Amino acid sequence: MHEIYNTEGIILSGGDIGEANKFINIFSEQFGLISATAQSVRQIKSKLRFGLQKFTVSNFSLVRGKDVWRITNIEYKQNLYYEFCKDKNKLKTMISILVLIKKLLAGEKYNKRLYKIIRRSISFLKKENLSEKEISDFENIVLIRVLHNLGYFNEDKKIQGENIYKKIIETSSWSKKILEEVRGFNGEIIEDINESLYNTHLF
Repeated sequence: MHEIYNTEGIILSGGDIGEANKFINIFSEQFGLISATAQSVRQIKSKLRFGLQKFTVSNFSLVRGKDVWRITNIEYKQNLYYEFCKDKNKLKTMISILVLIKKLLAGEKYNKRLYKIIRRSISFLKKENLSEKEISDFENIVLIRVLHNLGYFNEDKKIQGENIYKKIIETSSWSKKILEEVRGFNGEIIEDINESLYNTHLF
């Protein structure tokens, strides 16, 4: 009997296989970025089909196969696209963050802190009433935290004599105060983010 593994995850992308199956990429809490198949989920009678849309957050039950995982059950939690679709700026930012995660992650790797960074960030973005400038500040902070977590960002670098990056990186919590703290450094911050993205050799 195959062992069943359970993890929360966010569906980043997917596609159809044959007449009834699906192939999806999941950013998971327990296993990093994984590829998984779901059998017969495009049939009308399938109980799993509603939990397999892009940008859906679910609890997944999986069996490890030779090359990919196989989904045995799904507990649907939320669909991020539908939650953000009424605010185009928030939606665009949320999608950009998740697309970046897919590009940066190199397969399966346990990284619970990175998952926490993304889940807390999305939760803050959803609940707070943010201006367009605040959303831009928010995205910069997320990028810094993600890039640092993956080893691409130097937290010791100072801007105008201030160690602003340590303040950003040392916690995954959120407040409007931290958005205000970074705004005066946005020019330098964007340059440092772009340099870090360039150093990944993925852009």
